[in-house]
Amino acid sequence: MQQNPDYAKLFRGRPLRFILPLIETDLKQAASLAKLTRSLSESTGISSISRFYKTFQNEIIDTSKNINQRFLDDYQGFHRWIRPKANSGDIEALLAKNLIKLDKTNCLAVRLSDGSIFCKPEILCNIGCETPRFYYEKYLGVKYRYFYAISSDVDAENPGTIIKVDTYNKTYRTWCEKNCYPSEPIFIPSPQSNAEDDGIILSSMVWGKELANKVGLLILCAKTLNEIGRAEFTTPGPVPKCLHGWFAFDK
Repeated sequence: MQQNPDYAKLFRGRPLRFILPLIETDLKQAASLAKLTRSLSESTGISSISRFYKTFQNEIIDTSKNINQRFLDDYQGFHRWIRPKANSGDIEALLAKNLIKLDKTNCLAVRLSDGSIFCKPEILCNIGCETPRFYYEKYLGVKYRYFYAISSDVDAENPGTIIKVDTYNKTYRTWCEKNCYPSEPIFIPSPQSNAEDDGIILSSMVWGKELANKVGLLILCAKTLNEIGRAEFTTPGPVPKCLHGWFAFDK
């Protein structure tokens, strides 16, 4: 696969935001909505998506899988769906309207004449993101601002890059070190955390080339991505790259 001249382009994903409108509807239209729910569940693997429909008017579900390959060919990457509530008493009026009423978003969702919803995403930042993480323990299923990832741009000067994305301002910060390949960044909140990004980032590290026997644990400030500290080890043999890190709490 690495011999493919378009190898790097296959990983040229970008974080995107999709917004799906939640519509109050009659029984016939409810059946169509239920069909859409099942389709979303099958394509994203989110088994509890119907529960989100019933529980929330505006909530966020993130996934890196494509809903509709035909539409997403130009929008591969990390996706966000937000379902705002809308009234559907006058369907004709909705045809020409953007159903998205949330602030700070350029997403488009339009109801078509056949009753389907056409969604156009907005890009969250112009850098490839893989293994995204956010403050799951507090913000799972509710609105959040930041997520952390590693770079998926394999042809970048430093492909082993840790990324922090601000989904409000659509900006990002990075940390990288030449020839160093960090794992999935894990957010750990401060003991008296008072902000979403008040804490640290943990990531395991391996090195390439002549440093294949070197491993480490990296600690970054979650706000700035400045390095706080690290621990490095030399192993008896080469260590493969670890995409996902496992950290056990000391109880």
